[in-house]
Amino acid sequence: MPSDPLPNHWDVETDVVVVGGGNSGLPAAIEAHNAGSKVILLENNDFLGGLMRGSGGFMFFCETHVQKKLGIEDHIEWGVEDEMLMSDFRAIPEIVRTYVENGAETALWLERLGLTWADQLTDGDWGAGRLGNRRVMRTHFAGVSPTGYYPGGAPQGQNGFALTTVLEKAIANLGIDTRLKHRMRKVYRDGNGPVVGVLVDTPTGPINIRARKAVVLAAGGATTNEQLIKAWDPRLVGDAMYSDGLPYMTAMGDAIIAGEDVGGGLSDMSFACFTPVKYGSIWYSLSLTAIEGEEGIQTTGVPIPARQGAYQRVILVKNDGNRYINEAEATVRNPSIPRDVQGMPPAEYPEEPFIRKFLSLPNPRNVWVVADAAQAAEMKWPVNEIANPEPMRGRGLDPKSCAVANTLDELADKMGIDKANFLNTVQRYNGFAATGTDEDFGKAEPLYPIAQGPFYGLKMNIIRHTPPGGLRINSRGQVLDRSAQWDGVQAVGIDQEPVIPHLYAGGECAAFVGWRRAHRKTGPILTMGRLMGLAAAKEPNL
Repeated sequence: MPSDPLPNHWDVETDVVVVGGGNSGLPAAIEAHNAGSKVILLENNDFLGGLMRGSGGFMFFCETHVQKKLGIEDHIEWGVEDEMLMSDFRAIPEIVRTYVENGAETALWLERLGLTWADQLTDGDWGAGRLGNRRVMRTHFAGVSPTGYYPGGAPQGQNGFALTTVLEKAIANLGIDTRLKHRMRKVYRDGNGPVVGVLVDTPTGPINIRARKAVVLAAGGATTNEQLIKAWDPRLVGDAMYSDGLPYMTAMGDAIIAGEDVGGGLSDMSFACFTPVKYGSIWYSLSLTAIEGEEGIQTTGVPIPARQGAYQRVILVKNDGNRYINEAEATVRNPSIPRDVQGMPPAEYPEEPFIRKFLSLPNPRNVWVVADAAQAAEMKWPVNEIANPEPMRGRGLDPKSCAVANTLDELADKMGIDKANFLNTVQRYNGFAATGTDEDFGKAEPLYPIAQGPFYGLKMNIIRHTPPGGLRINSRGQVLDRSAQWDGVQAVGIDQEPVIPHLYAGGECAAFVGWRRAHRKTGPILTMGRLMGLAAAKEPNL
């Protein structure tokens, strides 16, 4: 597919352009530079790190020196098998093998850059062959730096910020040309031939940057682009639906759109993302303070711990003031879903019964979780924060998603729901609590009444997060040319498909970890980023 005409003038020239400064773009830029290429790193935000900066920072690696030090036996074949199992066998085997085989080198590479590994690993060890389990522990994460080279790390927390700091320091130490607030708007392809550069919006106006060797797309997913998300799953837009990254960064799918425009194709995008619940907050970030560059970790939203029976202590009411669900369904897992992390909350994926019922509600999805003073105290809710929500501090509570009142009438007004129905709902539920039988939805005992003021309401918001699909690539990270699909009577392996010359993609704008994969992608993304940077530097000059 021919692209738009090439510019008459290039404002800047370099060897490799890396679009995106997150956990794919940073290693790509470092490796391309170390391989002898001149690199320009473009980042739309005003800081590096992307979503990784505020993430848990957990990394899947296989057969590493860390595992050997801890006495954990592992094998590449085990890693490949387990990764395919957890992707429901919808990952691309060639790509899975690539990041599994090269992950151990990535672990050493990060250590050489200054990362200190925690002296433990997590996950796994639950028995081979069970869906969603790894047969040995493979999740690596940062430990505290003994020299203070970076903040955070286990057990202090904020492992993603620790990892980001190490990569940012490497970028700075190498003097890589980094341009913040530079948003890539277009990839230039020379007819049906190679990619030769990009169009970039800058604070002083648009510029054209020529890439003599390659363009590496690493600009993340599209969770902030509701038009794209709606095209893939209309349920995930509308009231109470928010994007990860906000309020600090956006994920507009720039790389996906630009890659398509020059002939790239997409993987199955039907699973747009998994959808964590945030009660009382509209932010996903694990650490607002870390995004700001401070130490510490604070989960956003008010927790309702399923394992501690908290859903027995609350009711959920929708816009008309009525209950619509057995609240304890939030603790029920869909057994058909392969899971990459055993301990994640059940109410997280669109296929879960709890989330499916929420997504089936018509807009506005004005759903609130309600508790009285006694149950809020039992759940250790941060009642002062609920009463005085601060969107940019602490749990990041949103004033429009928090309600406190001395009476149920007043609470209904603050939540914006039907008052008469709500009062009837609470009265009816309190009757169930007295008899021990939920006649409406069959919620099991114990049931607790909503009787003692003050009363608390927290809006149920859903965060679009971690899309696994994107541009189709081969095992070297090269973007595949979808024109080959016109006559694809017989399928061939991805490494036999034609590519768009000099164009690479990695991270959440590329498809390589399989359908539904929500967690532990940082290790594979780092590994593929490194490999892309090395391959891009070896491209012949255009």
